[in-house]
Amino acid sequence: MTGLEIDREWAGEHAPRRMNAHGEDYDAAVQALRQHEIGGASWGQVGLIAKCASALGLSGHYLHEVLGELGPGLNRTGEQVHVAASNITTAEHASLGDLDHRIDGQAL
Repeated sequence: MTGLEIDREWAGEHAPRRMNAHGEDYDAAVQALRQHEIGGASWGQVGLIAKCASALGLSGHYLHEVLGELGPGLNRTGEQVHVAASNITTAEHASLGDLDHRIDGQAL
């Protein structure tokens, strides 16, 4: 056997479900991270350490925002895998129907 074979049923049905499950799991993990403060509020309120703690807290906030987009991105990817598999099946059926029509009509 040569080439790459893709199980269209799996790609159309199971892969999107798995992507959605991973997206939901990832999103839940990010939500749990958001409940914990990143930074060092207990490090003091003045001086260099306070500035570093503030910067660390701000970077943690931005990290949570960025990571928060990954779960929905996984869900969108799963949906698009389903759409792609469906489109391939539709195109294949259309081309086979056209081929059958040409064979019956002797247009080849």
